[in-house]
Amino acid sequence: MAYILALAGALAGVFATLVITEDRAGSLGWDYASKVVPGNDSLAPASEVLARLADTARDTESNAARFRADPDRPADRNILDLIVGKPDANQAEWLRTGYPQFGPGTTAAVVPFTAAETADLSGDYVFQGDAQAVDRLTAVFHDAGYLTSTVTLADAPAFLAWFLSQPMAPGLIGLALLSVLLTVIAVLSSVRRYAIGRLHGAHPLRLLRRDLGDVFWGFWPGWVLVTLGASALIIGGNGGAHLPLYLTVAGQTLLVVFLLLVLCHTIALLTTLRIPIHRALTGRSLARGSLPLLLTLRVPALIFAVILVFPLVQARSDLREYDAAIAEWAKYPSATFLNLRGAQNPNEVDAALPPLGALIREADERGTIILAGPHFLPTESGEREVLRVNPAFLLTQPLTGTDGAPVRVETDQSTLLIPSSQWAERGSLIAAAVDDARGQQTLDPLDGPQHAGASEIVAIQTLDAQSVFTFPITPSPQSPAHLDDPIVLVTPLKTTPLTDFTLASLASQGDVIVMDSQDLRTRIDGAGLGNLIRSYAPAAESALVDRDRSARDVTGATLGVLSALVVLIAAAFGTAEFTTRSRSTELFVRFTAGQRFTHRFRSILIWETALSGTALAALLAGIALRSAFTAPGQPLESPLPLLGAGIGMIALSSAVLIAGLHLFPTRTRRTGGHSD
Repeated sequence: MAYILALAGALAGVFATLVITEDRAGSLGWDYASKVVPGNDSLAPASEVLARLADTARDTESNAARFRADPDRPADRNILDLIVGKPDANQAEWLRTGYPQFGPGTTAAVVPFTAAETADLSGDYVFQGDAQAVDRLTAVFHDAGYLTSTVTLADAPAFLAWFLSQPMAPGLIGLALLSVLLTVIAVLSSVRRYAIGRLHGAHPLRLLRRDLGDVFWGFWPGWVLVTLGASALIIGGNGGAHLPLYLTVAGQTLLVVFLLLVLCHTIALLTTLRIPIHRALTGRSLARGSLPLLLTLRVPALIFAVILVFPLVQARSDLREYDAAIAEWAKYPSATFLNLRGAQNPNEVDAALPPLGALIREADERGTIILAGPHFLPTESGEREVLRVNPAFLLTQPLTGTDGAPVRVETDQSTLLIPSSQWAERGSLIAAAVDDARGQQTLDPLDGPQHAGASEIVAIQTLDAQSVFTFPITPSPQSPAHLDDPIVLVTPLKTTPLTDFTLASLASQGDVIVMDSQDLRTRIDGAGLGNLIRSYAPAAESALVDRDRSARDVTGATLGVLSALVVLIAAAFGTAEFTTRSRSTELFVRFTAGQRFTHRFRSILIWETALSGTALAALLAGIALRSAFTAPGQPLESPLPLLGAGIGMIALSSAVLIAGLHLFPTRTRRTGGHSD
């Protein structure tokens, strides 16, 4: 069983590593990645730059590509604009077969890179070729007025830093810990078998060959079938394309598992050859040598399990918010967010945002957008968070006034909707809203069209126990899907003091929800602002995709916690069992005298608990530090689940070890004689 579990851990770890490597923004088969952004100088025409890139790629026999979000499906689909300079490379085949996929998730459509797609060549690029070829390709961007920042995808420290930041990293690290422990157990279980063979005069190499043969013929065909079956499912899901790539991955996976198998038995054989046969048969010397390893393994496993509780709790909280948001987004199937391009010339952005804001203001007059986003009013008692909306918001979610009827607001002035429980603060809230409206225009970096400011802001009392959907672009405990008893600032965009620049900025933050994206898209393209928009993100679809990603975060964190707990429990039982086998048993436990613990054993428990408690304290300090940067009014993560889980794991570690000492009584007590 130890062999099976160890090989299963290695198989899953290798395969999952390949999956997240493929998911790394196109790192599969690429050598370099580069961020390309416009410089302050004027840019060369896109057609000229692309022609030079294509010529350089052919001269250097290299490939280049840009990843960008699909404008119509930005949540789960990318587009790979490909320049082929080496026709016999794998990337050239992708134009026909599509981008290789190792599992469900974000897909990528591969298309030739043409100037018709965009007039702006900024974005995230990947290159396949040597360093000289990449230098020549990036020099083309520099000559065209762009700035580049290039990294090596094959750089081990950079890959490790990226890997540790991925959602699946905790689970893979847990699998690694589990595989290490199970490999140790497999080695220890083989030592006694090799000792018996040596006692009967068998040659060590014959023992190794026989054992490997038994395992090969008994278990190896199963692992071959499992690996090839998984590869067949992947190949079938990709329509039979990329067969050499997937067979290579399957072969690498089987090779790693086979090497682990050989390493396990080789260590067991070498261990058997270095200790006397009678000690190998009794397990006493082996137990004494294994105690430091098991004690060392238990502490990081315990700390690792405690550390993983925090992302697990946070991811589950995010998952609940996504579930609540998805249920509401289903009522608005056509709702869309505007995503602006991130890598752009700042001067061009500043010039393009006011016209975009004017189009948003016109869309508000037609009733085809909803404004909904958090806003902070500086009151005498501190900043108060309010939900800033436009009148169209109340058409979708009416609030009830104290007269029992839906609240009606004027379209020529801003209105504060204040719940009855907070009505006493209306004076300071109104004053803060007036001051905020007067100072709003001075905050804008550009002078936009002047609109009538709110010389007077009225307040309307609403009933308590009302909830509104906030239309969040990314639901989380800090940006909840629902607000209970909210203070709502209704701001008519027709007469608002907000400039067109600010309205466009709010759209880029996700505060503007477009209900008729096709109409606004036509007007944006007609105004020549199409290059400003990266994508039109369907809200409901984006929420579903993000929810699946949060679910993978939960799965990865859960797998990591469970793996660490398995390591912890197995190591604790191993420590107890080997302690009772060791000749120094009386230094740890004295069952016959009724004294369960000695000074040395208590010291081990105290040090282990202290290290785990330090890790728990560090996590709580990290939460407190994050809270210092949390915006006022936002809910903070409760440390109680983390504190309770940490204390529970520390108690579990000690309890399992104590229980193991009772399950594995000393050899002195069992035989009535000396431990030898």
